[in-house]
Amino acid sequence: MAPQIPPLDEQEFDLPYTLLGLPGGDLNVHNNQLWYFSSSQFFEPQSHNVALLNQYREAPNGQEILNDRHLFHEHLSRQAHGTQFVVAGEPQADAQPWLIQRHNKTHNAVTEQPETLVEGNWYTQGTKVLMAPSLGDVLKARLLTIATRVQQMADLANGLDHWSPATGHTYMPPSAAEAAKPAAQSRAGSPTLGPTDPDNTTSTAAAAAATTATDPAASTTLFSDDLFMQSLNMTLFYGDEYADENPITGEPGAFVFTNTGRAVDARNKALGQAALAAPAKSEVQVLTPSAAPSVAATPVASVAADGKAGGVGLPREKEKEKEGKMKRRKSKGLASPTTRPSTPKVL
Repeated sequence: MAPQIPPLDEQEFDLPYTLLGLPGGDLNVHNNQLWYFSSSQFFEPQSHNVALLNQYREAPNGQEILNDRHLFHEHLSRQAHGTQFVVAGEPQADAQPWLIQRHNKTHNAVTEQPETLVEGNWYTQGTKVLMAPSLGDVLKARLLTIATRVQQMADLANGLDHWSPATGHTYMPPSAAEAAKPAAQSRAGSPTLGPTDPDNTTSTAAAAAATTATDPAASTTLFSDDLFMQSLNMTLFYGDEYADENPITGEPGAFVFTNTGRAVDARNKALGQAALAAPAKSEVQVLTPSAAPSVAATPVASVAADGKAGGVGLPREKEKEKEGKMKRRKSKGLASPTTRPSTPKVL
């Protein structure tokens, strides 16, 4: 299969040795731009340039006309119709290109004047000749580039989107450090001591890294069908319930507030006054350990119901328990056999 020929706007012409057969051997002098361009694949052999070349080649002053760009253009402009190549732009500084155009002249039957249609533009880069793309090709390439970049951005954004019932749609996955709060925290403002042992610091960091790696909450929240359906059912069931001090009513395009702003302020003020007028609840004073007296009170001997003095500082329950034990001992005769009756004293 023969290779496909690329379009003209993707080709270039570069034959520096062709300049050796032109006057001066330089592209920037005389009329060498057109004669160098006539050797390229962009040139049309049936153009007026070839006709003038054949006409003035053997003329006495032909070399002067062919080598002078301005005289050559003057003779080309006399042609009423046909294809011709002219130099349309000159470089204004070094390293700037020459501009060559292809003109197609036609006769306008309405105005009886010739019309010129530009069919192509070429420019030079050193000894290279390249075809300039048309405006339609430039816009087509730019629009294709923009559409491609937008599609790439949409694909990238689609991969970064995360959704969960708790956070909704986000472009950054929730991290474990933000989702899970520490279980125990020190009191605000209290100083804490950091680890001073370097080995302990290393082991703590390694343990934290292992916990983060194995913690499922640290990974990206995946989409759950069950949780989504549950959230959707709750939305459908409780979606029309809301608490608003001034709800809106009506239909789309004609929403109005139920009450005026003054009525809402008056209602809030009345509720605040009613809350202030409510009887305050009795408060019980509780002494904290720091407010307790530093010296213990002196125990007072409790008096039993029968007039006998009970144990000093003992509760009434303990006194009753002690009296019960003494009665059981007396009823069982547990008195010591070695105990002798006391001798009555003579007064």
